[in-house]
Amino acid sequence: MGNLRQTWAFSNFTARGIDGGSGFIAWHILTKLLDEGYDVVLTVRTSAKGDAILQHLPEGKRRLVSYALVDEIAKEDAFDEVIRSHPNLTYVIHTASPVFQGAADIVASIISPAINGATGILKSVHKYGSSVSRVVLTSSTAAVVAPGASKVFTEDHWAPHTLEKALAGEGSAYSTSKVSIPSQTPLLAEKAAWDFMRKAAPPPSFTLTVINNTWTFGPIAPFVASLSSVNMSNAGVRDLVAGVFRSGLPPTAPVFTWVDVRDVATAHVLSLTNPEAPGKRFVIAAGDFSNKTVCEIVRKRCPEVEAQLPPVDGDADDIGDQTVRLGNARSRAVLGMSYLGLEESIGDTVRSLVRLVEK
Repeated sequence: MGNLRQTWAFSNFTARGIDGGSGFIAWHILTKLLDEGYDVVLTVRTSAKGDAILQHLPEGKRRLVSYALVDEIAKEDAFDEVIRSHPNLTYVIHTASPVFQGAADIVASIISPAINGATGILKSVHKYGSSVSRVVLTSSTAAVVAPGASKVFTEDHWAPHTLEKALAGEGSAYSTSKVSIPSQTPLLAEKAAWDFMRKAAPPPSFTLTVINNTWTFGPIAPFVASLSSVNMSNAGVRDLVAGVFRSGLPPTAPVFTWVDVRDVATAHVLSLTNPEAPGKRFVIAAGDFSNKTVCEIVRKRCPEVEAQLPPVDGDADDIGDQTVRLGNARSRAVLGMSYLGLEESIGDTVRSLVRLVEK
């Protein structure tokens, strides 16, 4: 892309949980943006979080980053001030979505922040971001896949989740937060963003691109302070190396598809300037995995944790039971994506977890 240091990008580190509260995907997007020469404005909930992020950046790149405070993305007009006070923004990347289990009120804790954040950022850009040319929104393959169906899912598919099903306890609240809004006529959360783009008056001067990434492994962010703060997708790898599964691996279900976080970050950054990306969704997935395969990789790549792992032949590989496949042809053809292998991704993930324990 060349040196784009005079271009501003906006990467969202707000919300009660960005993939588990650690800013996992957002961190890797940030480092990719800096590698490409972008200046970046982050949004964070607190100055302490912003300072922690800055402290973990190389000194030479730290000067390219500033942060603004956005306390709660579910609030009306939450992003107005930060957009208004940064008139030179060219691109906006919105990654914030709460990811945690066991919420007492899933509408207030998960669904509303996910929906209001996705549409709220678009509204703020529409009102005050006259210099913004493109918004890239992080969604999920949870907004694509219909559980139990036997087919290859692509960007043309939409999951059938509804708010009513979430309230009835059917499926995960995280998946539903990606595909429902609290209204009498359930609309997909991501569809709400597309709906805004179609109906806003006057028509938006910026374009929208959506990244639908699947279960995401990869190195944890360096500012993660404890194993309990590891993002949800990496939690299974964390538990594996911590000895939680020493007596036997749990089922891999319900998710058998994976991607490395560095590829997710690359997809976001490529989408900023790719002339064919506007108006498109991109399924970002590298392939299939099973817990047994992950365990075998850990045993091979990180023998120092051997004592924490279950017996070599103690568990059957259950990947043959899964029927859902994800098609990533569009990401390869349009964005030029190539994907890291599972062995490299898991090996790097484990090493980052070991470094956290050593700290």
